Amino acid sequence: MSADKRTLLDPNDIDRSIWQLNEDYHLDAVTLDYIRRVLLLYPQAINVYVDEANALLHQDLALVDKFTFDLDKDELILYSHAPDIFVDAAIEMLMYLMGFSTMMGSDDEWVTEFAIGAWRPMRNRIKEELGIPMDRRPRMVIGMPPEPGQATKGEDPYPFRTLVAHYDIASFYQMIMLAGHDEIAVSFPSDAHAKVVGVYRYARSAYQEISKGLTMTEHALFNGRLLEAIQQMEARFDPAHLPPPGWLHKMETDSLERTARRPPAPKQPNPAPQIDDKRPDDSPFASFIDGLFSDEDEEDKNWL
Repeated sequence: MSADKRTLLDPNDIDRSIWQLNEDYHLDAVTLDYIRRVLLLYPQAINVYVDEANALLHQDLALVDKFTFDLDKDELILYSHAPDIFVDAAIEMLMYLMGFSTMMGSDDEWVTEFAIGAWRPMRNRIKEELGIPMDRRPRMVIGMPPEPGQATKGEDPYPFRTLVAHYDIASFYQMIMLAGHDEIAVSFPSDAHAKVVGVYRYARSAYQEISKGLTMTEHALFNGRLLEAIQQMEARFDPAHLPPPGWLHKMETDSLERTARRPPAPKQPNPAPQIDDKRPDDSPFASFIDGLFSDEDEEDKNWL
């Protein structure tokens, strides 16, 4: 179907909404039943669609949710056709409509990421309330030492160890993100920076405590706990004053050196604009993080 086509999910016309959802996305009967249970609780109708243009990009982003909200139009945007994504997205859209704070629009990206991590346990509580089963099996563990000869020449043989060895804005943000994934176990090397481990453990515990004992209607309590946890995070770990990672400084230095060595370009009457394709997020850990779910068959791993 076209990425521009919207499917209306209307709690006042659920049968037609479910029929149209099936026509547009060919979801199985069990998935449609779960979505029906969620849609019964919607306070208003919303549109949902799959953004096909960005779906390919998101399928390789292992730690990024495959859906988002358009806050201006109250639309649900998906980046995947997977049935479980439809269910999770429908529940989180319900949370948004009921008033659970997203922290979207915050000047600090880690604050929004912290809210995302706190939403997942609350989403699971709503699943339990609605009788929607969950797969609680760990999918993988990260942080284990590499096998001999695993890294190719010129690559960091143990990128996770490099990441967690220094307490900076990159390691802080990655711990906030990793802590929000119950399906991932993390094994820290013995020389990991104590504050990096502390961020992970505090965030992981805070995500569970924020939703503890709450029902789907208690968004005000959730929001208060979320704000308090963010304030505690700021007081304990001072993310606003963390330095950039060392690899970023090296990247900028190397770029300056290359520029200094580059001979002047010949003058042209109408030179085409040049775009620097080296982005700040092109870290040595990017391929490592994006490949987290490339092997989902690891077994017998210990959780932290």
